[in-house]
Amino acid sequence: MSITLGAGAYRVRQLLGDTDPDNFCVSSPVLWRSLADKGREWAPRAGYYEAWTTNVLSLSNTGSSDFAFALGTVYQNVAYLKSQSDRRIIRRWGRSAIEAARDSDAANTADYPVAFYLMENSGNRLYARFWPRPAHTETLDAMTTAVPQDSAIVTDTLDLSPVLVSAIVKSVAAAMIQGMDEETVARLKIGPGESETMEREAQALLVEEMKRQHGLKRADGVALAWRG
Repeated sequence: MSITLGAGAYRVRQLLGDTDPDNFCVSSPVLWRSLADKGREWAPRAGYYEAWTTNVLSLSNTGSSDFAFALGTVYQNVAYLKSQSDRRIIRRWGRSAIEAARDSDAANTADYPVAFYLMENSGNRLYARFWPRPAHTETLDAMTTAVPQDSAIVTDTLDLSPVLVSAIVKSVAAAMIQGMDEETVARLKIGPGESETMEREAQALLVEEMKRQHGLKRADGVALAWRG
């Protein structure tokens, strides 16, 4: 489903009862911005925008296990890495598992890395620590979250499922109510607790969409059997 910010704003207004175009209580640009920001926040949480980002890391046999990600990109939810030479996958493990493996390897053996975890230095530069440490030169790509550009004009779109769009609309409506003064709430005839109810409904829809996306991506360990 694709919905413009303008159409999303209309749906928010329907929930608020703010439907008089000659006397809106909430400005349209505020609604567009709120919808766009909520979409950028919630879509990655629900599992959207995952894509391959190329040339994120360059490995070499330097004796180190730590390698910095390329600058100029914001990396979110790095799921795994892939070598460009042979398309081999390097999986993300927990920090404790990799440090335990490193501790058991007193010789600090160099080999093809099978796992990594993420960390940041004091300057907020993102690094990956590998195990085993790399034995050769390699360029890696990353499966990560590519968040849409920061834009909020009426024709921008939320390319999300109907469930997630509804969640975002309800959450934005709840936020608008929370920012209103008593006079505006009375004018729109918004009852006590409506913002809390809308936000609860929005959170429930978000969880529903997270489960749906998770179900789409699960493999359940099923292997394909090819028949000749």
